[in-house]
Amino acid sequence: MGVLDNYLENEDLDEGQRLEIQKGLESGLDVALYGSSSFDWLQMEEIRKGLQAGLEVSKYCDPKISHDRMQQIRLGLEKEIDLTPYKKLEAPILAQLLLALEKKVSLMPYIVKGYDGEQLEAIREGLEFGLVVDPWISKEYRGVAMREIFLGLESALDVDVYANLAYNWMQMKEIRLGLEQRLQVSTYADPYYAASQMREIRLGLAAGLEVSYYATPMYTPLEMKKRRLALEKNPACFLPSVEEETPEELQQGNLGFGIFLSEDQMEAYLEIYCPPTSQDRVDILTCLHKKGVCYGIDYGKIDDCIADYKIGEKVLIAKGKEPSQGQNGWYEYFFRTSFSHAPLELEDGTLDYCDIDWYETVEKGQKLVYYHAAQEGIDGISVTGKKVPAKRGVEEEVLHGTGFRKLPDGVTYIAEVQGIVTLKQQMLTVSELMVIKEANLYTGNVSFDGCIMIEGCVGTGARISATKDIIVRGFVEAAQILCGGNAILMKGMNGSGGGVIRAEGNVIGYFFEEAEIEAKGDIQADYFLKSTIKCQGEVRAIGRKASLAGGNCAAERGLLVANLGNAAELATRVVLGNGARLLEREQAIDGAILKVGEEIKRLKFAHREVQKKYSVEERNSLDFYLKLESAIYTKETQLQSLIGEKNEVHLMLAQLGTAKAVIRNRLYRGVTIEMDDLIWHATVTRAVTVRKSAGRIKAFPNY
Repeated sequence: MGVLDNYLENEDLDEGQRLEIQKGLESGLDVALYGSSSFDWLQMEEIRKGLQAGLEVSKYCDPKISHDRMQQIRLGLEKEIDLTPYKKLEAPILAQLLLALEKKVSLMPYIVKGYDGEQLEAIREGLEFGLVVDPWISKEYRGVAMREIFLGLESALDVDVYANLAYNWMQMKEIRLGLEQRLQVSTYADPYYAASQMREIRLGLAAGLEVSYYATPMYTPLEMKKRRLALEKNPACFLPSVEEETPEELQQGNLGFGIFLSEDQMEAYLEIYCPPTSQDRVDILTCLHKKGVCYGIDYGKIDDCIADYKIGEKVLIAKGKEPSQGQNGWYEYFFRTSFSHAPLELEDGTLDYCDIDWYETVEKGQKLVYYHAAQEGIDGISVTGKKVPAKRGVEEEVLHGTGFRKLPDGVTYIAEVQGIVTLKQQMLTVSELMVIKEANLYTGNVSFDGCIMIEGCVGTGARISATKDIIVRGFVEAAQILCGGNAILMKGMNGSGGGVIRAEGNVIGYFFEEAEIEAKGDIQADYFLKSTIKCQGEVRAIGRKASLAGGNCAAERGLLVANLGNAAELATRVVLGNGARLLEREQAIDGAILKVGEEIKRLKFAHREVQKKYSVEERNSLDFYLKLESAIYTKETQLQSLIGEKNEVHLMLAQLGTAKAVIRNRLYRGVTIEMDDLIWHATVTRAVTVRKSAGRIKAFPNY
């Protein structure tokens, strides 16, 4: 009888436990560590996964430690973080502690104070952003409410408007969104409004509507929506309607005409039913008066209708004044918001990367932005003399970002630090800038939370790291350049086999020789020689004499060069597309979607059970029921985020399928181009595009 049979015949083990033991035996693990009925199958799974990863499972191999706490300890050990001193904490708290330790954020003071997992998640995120959270937290706030306050702080909003226990987190969100849109939130910042009512008022304010038409708690959210949509269709719909007389009624009154008003009361029409008499002009004016028409009357048109009448034709005889919308809000910037980063082509065909404006620096306290608020429009007048409210101009959303603050006027933004200013969409960032003359073995390694600008050269053995951009004006030898933004080497790098550049953004330089370059963005230079290049964007060598020769180049989005390879037929390997990274990411996302989906099912089951057991009044007072609702919302939001991420991966994979190598001048022997499992060997030719077609790699002439 085998070892597995011994476990299969153990009646103390259930099916799930036996399956985990079987998985362990199949993987060659020491299942004796967890093959006891004292562990449930979920605990067994965590111990098995730890053994497979070669972890020190003795740190959590204890039946008294629940499976979810085991999971967090295991995940910590995988990241070389030991959570066993905190193993008595609840799993959600352990999860936040692990993330905090990874980011080097001090979360323990808040754990000691007794905040729950959801609250700790919001606090951790706020601390990671660099917020001072203590004045804004309370055990009485749910985590999602704290997050709304922190989101407001990140955008420099006046969170005092809604940081109040009288509001739930959904009401807070509507007020925060209104503040971001620069709306008059006092119109609906009232706890008596449900969040769904607040939303309808906010949408109306954002559209410049006369929300007083429905901004009252007496209307349900659905009724509010109906009225808002009616206002969007016809801003004058709230004006009192005018009863129209039928032709029969008019004829019975011995009138040979009819007066008709448009639905919005902006136009009045005259229709003649029979040949007019001299009395009709007086009757027409009398009828207009009775109907309240007093503005925009065209008396000449009335006379024309009487003199040259056409039976049954409606003629416009009065027209109101249309309202005009106010000017939209706009930002005035006191720095350049964009740079071309295009190098100048010199007479010899090379590119000059030195004489380029890469960025703009600002001083602490310098004025960066001024916001010009939206203007009120000019009201219109209906033909009945009623005011037709104009729409106010649309406000711009507030700027997000770091390194700046707003003055008390709420519209002036100034730099909080000296550094480099950038604007991307609505994200304004001022990154601190360290300026040094040069770097080498003698000056030591340089590391900085911000941007680094080196005015001179970077010598062999130096290591430069920054969380943002690194700019080097001089030459770079066999050094390491590591940055969380762009790496800009104005005079290039001669790596001599030891130069390394890794960037979260783009890498740009004059040349790269015998260097290892990796970027999540694009990589561009005048020429590359015997280098190892890897990027998730495009590799470009675009000058008239630009070239890429020797080494390995892996570009997910494609290659654009003047010359590929050289006359000496130097071995040059180019890999295009290569979706292995994205496929691995897609697989990880699929796993996460499955896991979150199962968690939502369990939470919703528990939610339904509570609803069956307790009345509405009882369950709304139960703390764990409110936490269940919050957890369901959080997980459903997480699921939507994962689905969106998966769609992005699909789009990126589709783009990889169209990756190509464009050679503007000459392609040489010695070059191999790989796409998926296909390999193509180059022959000497001019101006071609190499891409995949009909299951093969082919070269097509550039036209």
